[in-house]
Amino acid sequence: MRACARRIHVSCSSTTGFYILVIVFNLYLPAAAAAADSEVPRVVGELGARGNIAVARRGPEKLSAWATEPFVTGAMLPWWELSFYLLASIGFHFYSFYEVYKVSREHEEELDREFDLETGTLFGGLKKDPTDFEWSFWMEWGKERLVWLFLGHMSVSQVANLLSRKHKPWILAAYGMWACRCVLGTRGTVMVLIHTTVSFCVAQFRSQFLSWLCSLSLLSTLRLQDVEEVKRGWCTTENECYLLQFTLAVRCLCYTSFSLELCWRPPPAERPSYSLPWMLAYVFYYPVFHNGPVLSFPEFIAQMQQQEQSSPKTSLSILALGLGRLLFYWWLAELMVHLMYMHAIYSSASLLRAVSSWTLGGLALAQVLFFYVKYLVLFGVPALLMRLDGLRPPPLPRCVSTMFSFTGMWRHFDVGLHDFLVRYVYIPAGGSQHGLLGALFSTAMTFAFVSFWHGGNDYLWCWATLNWLGVTVENGVQKLVQRPRVQHSLAQFLSPGARRRLHAALASCSTSMLILSNLVFLGGSQVGEIYWDRIFIQGWPCVTLSVLGCLYCYAHVGIAWAHTYSGEKQLSHQIMVYSGRLSWWCLKLVVLAWEARAASGQRSGLQSLTHEHPCPSGKAGGKGPPGPRQGLLNLGVGIVRALILPSLLAQMRSLVGYSPCGCRVGHDSVTNTFTFPLPYKWS
Repeated sequence: MRACARRIHVSCSSTTGFYILVIVFNLYLPAAAAAADSEVPRVVGELGARGNIAVARRGPEKLSAWATEPFVTGAMLPWWELSFYLLASIGFHFYSFYEVYKVSREHEEELDREFDLETGTLFGGLKKDPTDFEWSFWMEWGKERLVWLFLGHMSVSQVANLLSRKHKPWILAAYGMWACRCVLGTRGTVMVLIHTTVSFCVAQFRSQFLSWLCSLSLLSTLRLQDVEEVKRGWCTTENECYLLQFTLAVRCLCYTSFSLELCWRPPPAERPSYSLPWMLAYVFYYPVFHNGPVLSFPEFIAQMQQQEQSSPKTSLSILALGLGRLLFYWWLAELMVHLMYMHAIYSSASLLRAVSSWTLGGLALAQVLFFYVKYLVLFGVPALLMRLDGLRPPPLPRCVSTMFSFTGMWRHFDVGLHDFLVRYVYIPAGGSQHGLLGALFSTAMTFAFVSFWHGGNDYLWCWATLNWLGVTVENGVQKLVQRPRVQHSLAQFLSPGARRRLHAALASCSTSMLILSNLVFLGGSQVGEIYWDRIFIQGWPCVTLSVLGCLYCYAHVGIAWAHTYSGEKQLSHQIMVYSGRLSWWCLKLVVLAWEARAASGQRSGLQSLTHEHPCPSGKAGGKGPPGPRQGLLNLGVGIVRALILPSLLAQMRSLVGYSPCGCRVGHDSVTNTFTFPLPYKWS
């Protein structure tokens, strides 16, 4: 009875948590990505003898051509239809997550015996799934050393701004070497220096072939058995050896960028910035030292030489807002691994084959969304430090729930890696300038390098092949619909709304393969085989068509959000209004749920959202203090109110000057509260 009561209580608490999670995923995070894209301009940098900015842009546009929606430009579906797709998408997320939660609770003891679930203290004693190696690895290193070294970098950077701004790059480089020695030891630091120096010496020959050969050779040494044994002898723990491996792989991208940029400049055009000291300052810049994100050398040198000056008040506000968002992202990731044991279930092939189709779909959504939230944290920390240093980091990943194509996923998830691949692999290999075969070859070389850089395992080659096929098919369809005859036929026989629906139908097929390839990347070939067999072989036609129907709704939402990034102001306004109205009703449902709980003596912090219209059911005098789960949920809601809702409403007001309800918004900067007339009464 006790266990049953505990599960019922956790289920009720998790319901509100999932409402908050869904609202954040479908509203705030895409809006935050849009704001990042608009506020953080991307620096192309110098190309020298390689060409001009137009050539640099041609590659990314080619790889992301599908995201421009060739079927229709500016066509908008009726508000009720788009509302239906948005509500259906939210419902699919909610119900599938709930199914994963139920399976996690039902098989908790079995998974605990097999994978040693950790007993956490964050969420009232709920056990935590520790089987995601990357999250556990970086959280452990962060608590031990990295967080203190990042704080040290921030302090040194601010002191350098005050005392010697001219010498700041060299001060930060010296600190990066010292921090590297603190984490990796003297031998690990020497190994990074050797890789960097060898690449610099080879680059003096001004040969792209030799530079690439050098980089690939240095990268391949990380997988030699003898070298691994030597590194294990240096390291005191297995995690330290893994950290050295990750660091050397990420630093490979940096010295490759420097070497190729130097090769593209003939000796008469050589400048002091392309020297060994600047290369060391670039390689040992500590915020991105261990895990990225990737910043090309021209971007780094241009921004470091012309840093944006900000007042202490501005820096403090950037720090406070950045820390608040990072804490929320971290809290959300921890909530997911406490409520849903998706990584442990993926490691149990027998259980994965036995769960229902809804649970299988929820596991896929939970896996890719957790990967997204995880990298909001892992990339958000260095991005915050870079902003405090006066640099412009690559935009954070865009929410995967709004992705509907392979090309969109590659362009908007890891922007730094995408820019590196286009600039240093795709365009030098020929790009789209050598016809169809040249484009196919360049794309294949790009994905081959990505697979080799990630480790070159069998499942990675399978993942790279699926992505190459996906990008190729999408570009092929895009070329087909760009033909004048095809465009004329589509315009003659299909209305703009019908063309939008056709686009969403094709995008649902592309998204299904995109999710499958990501599951292969995250879970291995066995997980991909199980999904292929259960969804497309055993599940045909009912399960297959149901999955495509769900993805059809996701595609409509993703296409609508994609228009907000295309600069179409009127369309963005309509999307924000439609989405805002639906979100407002979702928030009302959350408030009503909390009012029901308040009637039994459990008041919620969400009532402060309606301080101008107090709820009649919120009476004083509860039944004692709230429990630990209740207190943590109230804390999460408070974080949403203090950090997420103000940013969302501020962005809406800056875009169209109105709230989601169509009423003009007022903001009190002193109390950080928003006031606006409600379109209905709360009671």
